[in-house]
Amino acid sequence: MKRLPVQSAVFAFAIVLIVWELAAWRIGNVKLLPPIRHVCGHSLASFARFSGGDSNSLASGFKVILYHTGITFIRVIIATTIGCLLGLLLGLLSSFNSFSRMAANTCLPLLRNVPLLALTPLFVFWFGGNPLGIYVWIAFASFVVMVTATVSSIANINPDLIILATVLGTRILTRTTRVVIPAILPDVVTAYQATMGLAWSFALGGEYLVARSGLGFLVSYSYIYADMGKLLFLVMLYGGLGLLTFEVTGYLGKIVCPWNVSAHNEIRKK
Repeated sequence: MKRLPVQSAVFAFAIVLIVWELAAWRIGNVKLLPPIRHVCGHSLASFARFSGGDSNSLASGFKVILYHTGITFIRVIIATTIGCLLGLLLGLLSSFNSFSRMAANTCLPLLRNVPLLALTPLFVFWFGGNPLGIYVWIAFASFVVMVTATVSSIANINPDLIILATVLGTRILTRTTRVVIPAILPDVVTAYQATMGLAWSFALGGEYLVARSGLGFLVSYSYIYADMGKLLFLVMLYGGLGLLTFEVTGYLGKIVCPWNVSAHNEIRKK
């Protein structure tokens, strides 16, 4: 995917801010659409109330944001990594024989067609207020994305490669490690990158309902008290964190699959 120049991205962001300010000025109601200065000033400082103190300074509010962001970040990294590894493993198992492929082709469409966020109440019912449920939920959502991507990548492998490896008498494990994994690695890395970007929304779904800490907890209480300034700030924070995670994990492809990056660069030059 071709990246936008930095100048274009800055220009687009500036347009959004201008439209936001004009809309806030036109509406003239802070409770419906507060201006940017209100969000970055009063709303950010008021996050300090979640710490239980009387201080209402920007520094105290920023500390609360950092604390809850750190908790959500730990949940995202641990649960998403576990879910992606399990999805990759199960996806690879689907390439072992015709029975495993049939089972994957039967079960995966069911998982893909069920809205993931619609399953959140089910995990709440199973785990109640236990924080373990948040980890399991994020891992499950990441697992669905990764196993789907892995199975699709395996299905797109050139069949001649598999046939040639079979004719040469390679065992299943050798064929998987020497042929299948190298062939699907670029797609798997891309799927992991996309999953890490989506993991923040997965975490929001779990934390919003049951957590007593994390960004989802802040979103939940900001919604209860109809604090639009806090909600807009958290929307921007979630967007920034998702974009940052997506970009950082994108460098993983350059490390794991340097040949794929070189091929893309050659295509761009042409």
